[in-house]
Amino acid sequence: MSRQSTAQLPSHDLTVAMPAYNAASTVAAALRSVCDTHDGPILLVDDRSADDTVARARAVVGARLHVVTAPGPRGVARARALALAAIDTPYGLWLDADDLMAPGRPQAVRAALDAGADLVYDAVTLIDTAGRVERDLPMPAFLHGPGRLWRQVERNWLNGLFCGFRTDVARRVGYDPELSTGEDYRFCLDALMAGARIALLDRVGVFYRHGAATLSRNLAVAQANMRRVHRALDGAAAEAGMARAGLPAVEIAYTRAAAAVHRGDAAAALAAAEALLGGAETIAPYGHSADWMGRFLGGTALLALDRPGEAAAWLRAAVAGASQAGDGADVRNNLGVAAARAGDRAAARRAFAEAAERRPGYVDAAHNARLLAQAGGPVAADAWALTRLPLRTVANRDRYDAAEAARRR
Repeated sequence: MSRQSTAQLPSHDLTVAMPAYNAASTVAAALRSVCDTHDGPILLVDDRSADDTVARARAVVGARLHVVTAPGPRGVARARALALAAIDTPYGLWLDADDLMAPGRPQAVRAALDAGADLVYDAVTLIDTAGRVERDLPMPAFLHGPGRLWRQVERNWLNGLFCGFRTDVARRVGYDPELSTGEDYRFCLDALMAGARIALLDRVGVFYRHGAATLSRNLAVAQANMRRVHRALDGAAAEAGMARAGLPAVEIAYTRAAAAVHRGDAAAALAAAEALLGGAETIAPYGHSADWMGRFLGGTALLALDRPGEAAAWLRAAVAGASQAGDGADVRNNLGVAAARAGDRAAARRAFAEAAERRPGYVDAAHNARLLAQAGGPVAADAWALTRLPLRTVANRDRYDAAEAARRR
């Protein structure tokens, strides 16, 4: 992948910090991209790598590199905490050891921090393990609306969570040391709860490397960590923050339901979904009405409560709704699960086929269709692939088709 060079600008009050573990194959390229655009301090936190990560880093950066060695492999959240303790500049900027810094990023982030931001997030470009560009992931435009960054409580809308930060603020927020993935998501939520001033930049700041072995691609681990994050979240305080920031009431209500889904509280998710029924307001960025979103989430919650017949009725009402956005594959997939669990195999087969037709290669629908065809009797409830939240309508790291499933395998 080719990158344009840019003139270095002094940034000695900003440290680029890089956690690394067994990153010998990528750390040199990552650090060269930093040196191309940043002449200030560079900190490497080595999480007791078993390879020559540190030697390769020193070969690129030389004496300017400051290395902190962790007492043992303890995970990226603890490595970030060590970095925050070691940074001696007022500003810091994260870059992971397998990613690349975009030209001019330190200067753009520093300008936003100088203007009063506590944290700065920017857009990313997705690259594969060989460094080839896959696609751009722009900053979701709807996040620039009043209070919209609080929609992070619903799900992570920021494709890159490698923020720039005021060091004192980042230290106060801190990282959850028990998280193996999602530590940056938790940090962002905690920063919101603490009242941090967050700036979003539309320019690309990071070339984000992503492949089958990337830890964040492990769906089971990611979902377990998401439950941990949301069970620790003070929901009432979060909703108060949303209201103060001007997030529309209907989006606060939807976010309440989504948060309940994440923490595995089906009864609370159902209650929150019921409050959305009949609402005509459109919920950004999905384009669905509040009523549709309520029926989707309510039907999914009813499945978790082992009430598949009721779930099917809610989901059928969503399918029949006059105003639908997207391709409708997600609700049809979940309707198929509800029908199958209620014993209506023919309706389930139709629903999975419709979902696959509307979104060719859709992983959940393909899995469920195979499961239904192969099952000679009852199927365990947790064997079905349920789409827990409506599919996103903006560019993101995750895809929902067969190509992404092959990547994850």
